[in-house]
Amino acid sequence: MLIILEGPDGGGKSTLARELAAELKAEIWHRGPPTSHPLDEYETPLFPYRPREDVDIVCDRWHVGEWVYPQVLGRKSQADDATWRHIELFLAARGALIIYIMPELDVLRQRIRQDGDWLIKESQLEEIYELYEMQTYRTDMRVNVVRHVDPAHVIAAAKGLENQAASIRHSGSYVGPPDPKMLYVGERRSFEYPYPPAFGPYPATCGHWMLSHMPMMPNTGLANAYEEDLRGLWKSLDEPRVVALGRLADNELMAAKIPHGTVPHPQYCRRFIHHEGDWYRDLIYRAATEQEDLLKCRP
Repeated sequence: MLIILEGPDGGGKSTLARELAAELKAEIWHRGPPTSHPLDEYETPLFPYRPREDVDIVCDRWHVGEWVYPQVLGRKSQADDATWRHIELFLAARGALIIYIMPELDVLRQRIRQDGDWLIKESQLEEIYELYEMQTYRTDMRVNVVRHVDPAHVIAAAKGLENQAASIRHSGSYVGPPDPKMLYVGERRSFEYPYPPAFGPYPATCGHWMLSHMPMMPNTGLANAYEEDLRGLWKSLDEPRVVALGRLADNELMAAKIPHGTVPHPQYCRRFIHHEGDWYRDLIYRAATEQEDLLKCRP
């Protein structure tokens, strides 16, 4: 199982991580300030992980801090909305349980006064706390926000999400929950095998352009046609509505006998109608709802 502990410094993450690791005989992973792109920091290390393969990981802080501390400390970051949405979908596909440990703010103040060895100042605590709270509201994931944590409850909840994610039949390109209402399918890759997940929003890519304009809700998944058993994936996701992003994906979905709508590939739109992101978002929703071939539509 995969458990991610988030929240302000002093909340009790490290203590809980040690308790969980001892109970599960799990590894403890940690991420501080990134030295590379957020996708490389927070997704790439977890590529090999698959639910129910007898590997348990407890992350004592993972991705959320990169959307908090740069704002407080005035540090530059490549973290943005598109990257956040993709990481959230990636973690959902792997059944991650995310827990925000949020004691009362006065408790954190008291701990920083007692300890006196924190890298942050007491005057920064309120802003950090508010930014973490903001992330809990904008998340696409099933998360738990707690003040006091029972390790047994954490393990039970993580096991449930692990079992759900293990039902997804995919080779690695899929990102999203085990029960999406909509599945967007791309086509070819410029990467060599082993492929990263679909539409990773690196700078100046079609994935970044698309995800910047499309708030990905918990009911959305992404995959690539040439890397998956499309019919097996679709069935395991309980047959969501499907949109082909481009003609090649459309051909693969037709061969798999999966009903779908079709829109232009986001790479075309990024290059030739770059400023029409909102139009593209609405076109995808129309294709998903009406299951139409809208490949030739233009704004």
